[in-house]
Amino acid sequence: MRLTDNIVEYYFSNVVITNGFWDSSIPNSINAMPAITIIIPVLSETHKISLVWVYKLIVPILSAFIPVTLYCAYKDIGNNDKIAFLSTFFLTSMFFYFCWVSVTMKLMSGTLFLSLLFLTMYDKKISPVAKRGLSVIYAFSLVTSFYGWSYVF
Repeated sequence: MRLTDNIVEYYFSNVVITNGFWDSSIPNSINAMPAITIIIPVLSETHKISLVWVYKLIVPILSAFIPVTLYCAYKDIGNNDKIAFLSTFFLTSMFFYFCWVSVTMKLMSGTLFLSLLFLTMYDKKISPVAKRGLSVIYAFSLVTSFYGWSYVF
């Protein structure tokens, strides 16, 4: 049986909940991602739901914000609603998005921060000072959310 990433993510999130703290000395790349070792356990504990329901309910809801932010960014770039919609639809129709991003926290968080960074760069309504601050926050979050997205970034 091949372990997928969300099973390994579930394991490390469960270790944090069981121990009550994050053991950063465990040598695994997934254990080094704050989205999995901090955000998922906090969501589970604060909402009093199991980790399974966090992955079944909250992660797909958060991944639904990715097409919305990309649509807004594409609309700001091209001033064309139809092209923005088709570009966003192209992303969501890809196998990568609807089979992996919507169920895996590390891919969802990395893609969300990349789309927020993209939106921040091209949004004309945000002041330059706020753009710099948000860009730093989103870039740092992008790099720490998933090691693969830092290479893309």
